[in-house]
Amino acid sequence: MVYCLDTSALIEAWVRLYSPDVFPTYWVKLEGAIQRKILISVDNVLDEIKMKDDDLQKWAKQQNDLFLPIDEDVQSKVGEIMTAFPKFVDTRPKNMADPFVIALAKVKKAVVVTEEKRPGTEKRPTIPFVCNKLQIKYIPILDMIRELEWSF
Repeated sequence: MVYCLDTSALIEAWVRLYSPDVFPTYWVKLEGAIQRKILISVDNVLDEIKMKDDDLQKWAKQQNDLFLPIDEDVQSKVGEIMTAFPKFVDTRPKNMADPFVIALAKVKKAVVVTEEKRPGTEKRPTIPFVCNKLQIKYIPILDMIRELEWSF
């Protein structure tokens, strides 16, 4: 199984759930999974993380194998997603990566990992809403950890 990380999965893990000062092993395992190509994301997620100059940004910039460039297949899927859900991305830069994460997951047959909880609607689509409509599996970080059979 391949997992496609949303920005919220990285930020929530770093800041609230698995802070590296308390759970360093989580980040070691994450880096190993990145090297094995089990975890992927898109360049747009890195762009969102770079909006804040902090330790997560420094860590993320070192993960060369995590953030994949947008290829034609992903760009085409993004077009389909935005046509189907035109209100998915608003003018706030904090969710600009969302359609790219879902498109990459669709292309790579990956599971979206997100900490986004709001179910969303047609008028206010969220990652869970769009994933449900497109029949793409999505899970929170803890479920990914369980599926990967990690323990700390």
